[in-house]
Amino acid sequence: MAANILKSRMAVSMSIYVVRAFVRMREELTSRRDLEERLDQIEKILLVHDTQLKELFEKIRPLLLQPHEKPRKKIGFEIKEKLVGYGKRDDTGGSGTERYARSARTSSHPHPFA
Repeated sequence: MAANILKSRMAVSMSIYVVRAFVRMREELTSRRDLEERLDQIEKILLVHDTQLKELFEKIRPLLLQPHEKPRKKIGFEIKEKLVGYGKRDDTGGSGTERYARSARTSSHPHPFA
């Protein structure tokens, strides 16, 4: 506007400078709006992913924890015999191997490994 009234070179250049400044401000505002819209979109996507990840974690968590196991039955069979303490003295005055050797000497059957 000053350029229309004053008609000098300086007034014209200042008028152009002001118009360019306003154009640049408008561009910055529109780009800022675009950025805000894009950030809003990203935030919405992240919120959706966040809920999906929570659901996935809730489904996986029980699989990661140690399961509560019931005591298992032993496979096979068990023979319940009286335990023999080999190499220990018992009430008869000798170890189990000594008794076996004495009985082998006194028995009428020959020892199978002798």
